[in-house]
Amino acid sequence: MFYPDGELWGVVAAVVPMAMVLGNSGLIAMTECFHIRIEGTQAGADTLYEVWSTPTPPESPWVSYTEQVPHGEWHFTVEPLNPLQLPLGVRLALLAGMIAITLMIMAVTVMLARSRDQSARARHNLATTA
Repeated sequence: MFYPDGELWGVVAAVVPMAMVLGNSGLIAMTECFHIRIEGTQAGADTLYEVWSTPTPPESPWVSYTEQVPHGEWHFTVEPLNPLQLPLGVRLALLAGMIAITLMIMAVTVMLARSRDQSARARHNLATTA
């Protein structure tokens, strides 16, 4: 710390209890389901340093977020422990179901359009014969 005239006043140090901060933030609870890594960069530097990580850090993160902190940035990356992987049969069944629903919607749309056209012709025929 310096006086306004630039003379050194003294040094101030702060210790942040990271375990308590991470516990209160909910990150520790998330480690049951996710790989998490927090990396930092100093202002003006491109070198990453690890702030905190789960024992197995994310390899291909699903989510990443950057937050400005005093004198740099923190980069948060998260990846699920067990990514959802549906068996091929289930994926094919879902695809077939979506195609079938799309075809049914198209068929109903065509039938409604024909019905509307037939109704319009019937009204026209009634108006001309009456």
